[in-house]
Amino acid sequence: MLPKTLSEIIASHPNKCLGVLGLSYHHLPNRLKPCFLSMGDFPEDFQVDTWRLIQLWIAEGFIRTSSGRHESLEEVAKHYLEDLISRNLIMARKKRFNGEVKVCGIHDLLREFCLIEAEMTKFMHVVRTPFSLAQKPNFRRFSIQKYISHKLLPPVARSIHCFSSLDLPFESRIHGFFSSFNHLRVLAIFSALFVSFPLVIRKLFHLRYLQVQCSGNIPESISELQNLQTLISDAYSLDMTLPRNIWMMKNLRCFKFIWEEISSTFIMLPHLEELKLKHCLADDDVWKLSDKDIFKSLKLLLLSDVNLKCWEARSDNFPNLKRLVLKKCKDLKKIPTNFGEIYSLELIELHDCTTTAKASVRKIKQEQDDLDNNILKVYIHNSYTN
Repeated sequence: MLPKTLSEIIASHPNKCLGVLGLSYHHLPNRLKPCFLSMGDFPEDFQVDTWRLIQLWIAEGFIRTSSGRHESLEEVAKHYLEDLISRNLIMARKKRFNGEVKVCGIHDLLREFCLIEAEMTKFMHVVRTPFSLAQKPNFRRFSIQKYISHKLLPPVARSIHCFSSLDLPFESRIHGFFSSFNHLRVLAIFSALFVSFPLVIRKLFHLRYLQVQCSGNIPESISELQNLQTLISDAYSLDMTLPRNIWMMKNLRCFKFIWEEISSTFIMLPHLEELKLKHCLADDDVWKLSDKDIFKSLKLLLLSDVNLKCWEARSDNFPNLKRLVLKKCKDLKKIPTNFGEIYSLELIELHDCTTTAKASVRKIKQEQDDLDNNILKVYIHNSYTN
């Protein structure tokens, strides 16, 4: 009878399959090995956003900056990713118009190798069957792809990716699940929508990366997570508001569907490098930044489906901005005209925006071309005629 799965193929020809894949893996520099193995976190054929993968690598402590080099952790992580892609260990599934990798993945055979190697080296355990954990295993990282009881996971777990239903309809079960893992650094829940933000999460003091879906507001107590670097709140409420004391989270560097009090709050986060605001409705359709509203470290700003009509800002408000992305901002009349004076700005992307907004971007580009500034690139895409 012929083998039916990749696991069975590898099991029936271990020397041939693992030997070839093992050569590529074992020739990797040590700094790249955990990054490659982490691709096993994701289910088969999962489309991994590059920005998400990079923030995960940083939160896990896989990325190290070299002494004497003035590169951010994100820039170093991009180099790691490019290296793994050049070795054909990670696949670039989608690219932006300028060649940057937007979405990546891994070949099924390489993923199977990842799972085997991760299991053998105690790097990570992937729960692929409901009964794959007969007893609490000696692992620190878990990817839950089939439902199991949280009682089967060790309390020393440092990383949990959950792609399977948690089956947590009652507050007591939610509290029991999250309060079991006091050492967590990474908690990414893809499969559950909570009616309200699970308050017990605020007790996970060591968290660096948090992804959670909820239909209620993020509580003020989120500021207790002083080590948090990345917060992804996939909100499902149009009137969701931002915690007033989020500015106390000094290590927060990447935030993704909140709008209220954006200027007065986010400018107080000294390490914030990425800000993505999607499907947000502001009480006022004007975003006016004063001279004191400075996003000191922000490198990426993405606005998608926001109800802005007027945006008043200066280049000094975003001194280190590298990339500005606007998607479906169907009311915004124009981009601030002096954004071309942001010396670090490399790219402006417009997707399905107004004719006047497109014209303002073209004007900015022309002015920079006239000044022999060839660094700034502009990309305009429309899927409809407006």
